[in-house]
Amino acid sequence: MRYASLQYLRAAAVISVLILHSHLLFDAPLLTLPLLSDFGWLGVRLFFVISGFIVADRIGTCSDLADYLIRRVVRVFPLYFLVGSFAAAFAVIAGGHIFLLPRTDSGLPFDPHWPSYLLMSLFMVPQDAWPIFAVGWSLEFEVVFYGLFGLAYFALGPRAAAPIVLAFAVAGLCGVLPGSHVAHPFMLYFFAGCLCREAFRASPDTAYRSALVVLVPATVLWVAHLYGLLDLGNGGFVLASTASFASLLLVSLTWEPVFAGAVWGRWIVRIGDASFSIYLGHWLVFCLLRPLTVELSGQAWILEALRWGIVAGAVALSIAVHRKIELPVNRAVLHRVGRLRARVAPNRARTQEG
Repeated sequence: MRYASLQYLRAAAVISVLILHSHLLFDAPLLTLPLLSDFGWLGVRLFFVISGFIVADRIGTCSDLADYLIRRVVRVFPLYFLVGSFAAAFAVIAGGHIFLLPRTDSGLPFDPHWPSYLLMSLFMVPQDAWPIFAVGWSLEFEVVFYGLFGLAYFALGPRAAAPIVLAFAVAGLCGVLPGSHVAHPFMLYFFAGCLCREAFRASPDTAYRSALVVLVPATVLWVAHLYGLLDLGNGGFVLASTASFASLLLVSLTWEPVFAGAVWGRWIVRIGDASFSIYLGHWLVFCLLRPLTVELSGQAWILEALRWGIVAGAVALSIAVHRKIELPVNRAVLHRVGRLRARVAPNRARTQEG
């Protein structure tokens, strides 16, 4: 089932990331927004919760593990490979990696071996260094979750998938295998999304009432932590924000009739639909246009107007890319892979009979 409420949440998540990045890349912003201007990275964690819900909701429509993995790979890989390849080529030609945030997860000095580093970046292979197209770091966790949840679901059964994800989340919170993308606290966000799907399916009313009880106190906790009013530690912050985002998701799902019937919200839904294109495309636009803003560093109001113009332009361009490139390419790839699998299946059956 397609939920308009999820598109609203996706839109909110991706816009928060855009606002944060606009502050990081463009100098002297005059207009700041509470939470978003400094902590827009929370949008990525909300994306993780949404991904957990969607994957848990749709995996039952897949015929087998191969079908599931193909759908997940086609969902994220073609556009990322296209954008990432362009970024890598441009960075090499320009003589520098302007699309990269020069850091590593472990805090070690950034000194990658370029051939293997580029290949791992383009194919979303988890690594200590951030990928050359920086925003791809979150996709490394996405693909880890896809693989972990899918393998558990088809090998051990539907009931085992979410607990397996939870086990790796707990391992990450306890510091087991530091630096691992599998045993990582982020897995808790994905697990929460899976749990939301089961709770909402079992009893929407109970899920909604429980979410209302948890939403406000959990949100207060992680906001107080971010502003230095309370020290939850990393583990406490992850737990509080996970509970908050999961509750927000359940509340939004309950309000689905309102979201689905709101004519004024169609543009929000479009942004949510195109959130993946926006997430990738805005970083490309921001990095390419950033040099143009350096000359305006002393003209604050003009720079501020340009900043918001670039944000709006990146969103509009990305929506067009979603409709004209992302969707057609994904459909074409799925169609071709489906035809190939249909041809292989009879041949495999004949071989087994022989």
